[in-house]
Amino acid sequence: MKIKSFTDREESPQVDLTPLIDVVFILLIFFILSANFQKESAIEVDRPSASSSTLKSESKTLTVSVDREHNIWFNGQNINLSQLQFQVKAQLLGNKTTNAIINADRSLDTGTLISVIDTLRLSGLTNVAIATQD
Repeated sequence: MKIKSFTDREESPQVDLTPLIDVVFILLIFFILSANFQKESAIEVDRPSASSSTLKSESKTLTVSVDREHNIWFNGQNINLSQLQFQVKAQLLGNKTTNAIINADRSLDTGTLISVIDTLRLSGLTNVAIATQD
C-alpha cells in the first residue's frame, strides 16, 4: 500500500473560511445589537430636577405635598385621597383656581404620584404640575 504525498497545489487539502467568516459577522452583529438594548434599559432617571422648570405665581395655585411615607398634606392637614378630592372641590367652588403644584419627595414611587395627580384632575383642576429643584 502506497501513501500518497501531496506535492501538487491542486491536490492539497484546503479549508474554506467563508462560512466561518459569515458566522463571525453574524455573532458580531448580534452582540452589537444586544449591547445597545442593554444600555437603553440601564438609564437612570432623576425626575425631581428639571432645567426647563418655570416659576408659577402662587396666587391662584393650590399646593399638595406628598412625603416619603406616602402622607398627603393639603392646607397643613394630613389627609387621604378621598378627603383631598373633597377639599379641592370645595376650594374650586369659591375660587376659579385651575392650577395645582405637587411637592413630591424624590423617593416617592410613581404609583402614589399618579394617584394624587388623578385625584386632582378628577376634582376639576385642569393644570397639575410637579415642583422641581432649581
